[in-house]
Amino acid sequence: MKRKVLSAVAALLVAGSSLNAAVYATVDGKDVTTDDINVLLRSIPGAKFETLPKESQKRIIDQAIERKLLTKQAKKEGIQKDKEYKEALEKIKDDLALEVWMKRKYEKINVSDKELKDFYNKNSDKFVQPAVVKARHILVKTEQEAKQIIKELSNAKGNLADKFIELAKNKIHWSKRKKRRRSWMVQCQANGQRV
Repeated sequence: MKRKVLSAVAALLVAGSSLNAAVYATVDGKDVTTDDINVLLRSIPGAKFETLPKESQKRIIDQAIERKLLTKQAKKEGIQKDKEYKEALEKIKDDLALEVWMKRKYEKINVSDKELKDFYNKNSDKFVQPAVVKARHILVKTEQEAKQIIKELSNAKGNLADKFIELAKNKIHWSKRKKRRRSWMVQCQANGQRV
């Protein structure tokens, strides 16, 4: 959890503050901006503040205000002198240094279409995916049960795969379903490998 928080903070700092950040409120002379709102929206994948209902927008702004007030209180109580705080801050600095450095290196990389194509052609064997076979199986106790299932499948009309799944689900004794419930699921394998 600690690692995720530190990485999130570092990523946020790398992304940088928005120069045109909207101001939603002011708390003790400090603006609550788009950047503050975005910190809270990270926990809601794909959410955009502008598209949220007014009630939700107000709640998020209130949470951002609360964060400002709590941050002020934490500083007032001397959290910045705390050993754990200092260690976390150093870790954030290290993560941030790496993130900023990597971002700059990445921005300098220019690969032409010709270079991409040449690399692919020289390494095409590394991009080949082995053939995959889909297999389904039903585990039964006796050969007689297996023969009965084969007979039912041989006489099946319509989609054979659906009939197989139906039989697999129904032929497993109820007391053993939990243990064997996966026995009918699709298994994928590359050529030469066993399920």
